[in-house]
Amino acid sequence: NLRIYADNSEVKAFTLNKIEIGTRKILTVDNLRVPLSFETIKFEVKTSEKEIDKNNNIVELKLEKIQ
Repeated sequence: NLRIYADNSEVKAFTLNKIEIGTRKILTVDNLRVPLSFETIKFEVKTSEKEIDKNNNIVELKLEKIQ
C-alpha cells in the first residue's frame, strides 16, 4: 500500500499491485486533498514482505512557505 501523510496525519492510502524486489516504480498522485496548512508531506510504501531496510520506502518533503 502507498500511504500519504500531511504532518503525520494520513490523508490517503492506495492499494498497489505487486512490486518485484529490486525494481523501481514511478507513482503519481494528482488532485490530493490535504489540510490548508501543513509543513511536511510523506509518502510511504507499506508491505508485509520481509525487507533488509524499509527506510527506502519513505519519502518526506518539507515545504517552505513563500511570503
